[in-house]
Amino acid sequence: MEEWWFRFVGSGVLRRLEDIAGKAAGERGPLAEEAALLVAAWRALLRMHEQAPGGRCALCRRARSPGAVCSVWQVAIAYFVRRLPGEEGGSG
Repeated sequence: MEEWWFRFVGSGVLRRLEDIAGKAAGERGPLAEEAALLVAAWRALLRMHEQAPGGRCALCRRARSPGAVCSVWQVAIAYFVRRLPGEEGGSG
């Protein structure tokens, strides 16, 4: 994957996580605390799986083609950036 594309999509994932964290901070109760915890966990996981020089995942180091997105980022992109046609909400 092109480095610019990964930065673009990655920033979309991180923006979505920031939105969720902001909404959680404005709420009160146990669900807000759980949302904040989940956002923190996703941020840590995504930092661990950042692209290394050469475009590969710094942690997975699988023998995949350079620039391929690791499975952790595939899940993050699918859940935090993409929207299916006709789907409400999400980001994008």
